[in-house]
Amino acid sequence: MQEALLRQYIRTLLEGGLTASDARNLTQFIVISNKIEGYDVDPGETLDAVEGMMEGYPLRYVTNNPHVYGHLAGLQAAQKIDPTSLQGAVAVHRSMGSDVLDAGAPGIIRSGDVKSSGGLHYVPPDQLGDALTWWENTLFESPFQRHAVYELIHPFDDGNGRSGRILLAADLGYNFSAVNSLIGGDYLSKLQGVSNNFVKDGQVELPIGE
Repeated sequence: MQEALLRQYIRTLLEGGLTASDARNLTQFIVISNKIEGYDVDPGETLDAVEGMMEGYPLRYVTNNPHVYGHLAGLQAAQKIDPTSLQGAVAVHRSMGSDVLDAGAPGIIRSGDVKSSGGLHYVPPDQLGDALTWWENTLFESPFQRHAVYELIHPFDDGNGRSGRILLAADLGYNFSAVNSLIGGDYLSKLQGVSNNFVKDGQVELPIGE
């Protein structure tokens, strides 16, 4: 179902069946998601890469930009997985490749402590297994809440935000307009709003085992 939704969206885009506003949504997703991480990618270049991908060219031929490539590869991987599963998260992260990671390796769960720039300590490594099992089996109030908790768990050394937003897109059925409204200018404040329910004294606290 996920694969069909994404392919149908992009095919309709290329055939001109969407409005100009709709046609920008997929490109905007990749541009916005990268910008959140401090990477600027050109919208025209990104759309050209999407078109090349749908024409059947390998991703390495359609773009030389690792940040465009990483998102397209992640979206391709997301077509074949359950975006609410740990297996799916690992597959998406692995597909993004090492070129876009400043730490760690693609698809490898971190083994060290990590904290945010604001000093928030993410789930410690000895609790990651239980935290990810809880995340995978919990019925969240919304796909965005699931996404926010994924970011709090922070399963990888780097690339959690980008892989998490790709999983969010898949979880929302590739409705990129809806995704973009969630990851826009108030994205971080939205994440903070959800995070407040799972953070105490600068530490992530999840109801693991309850």
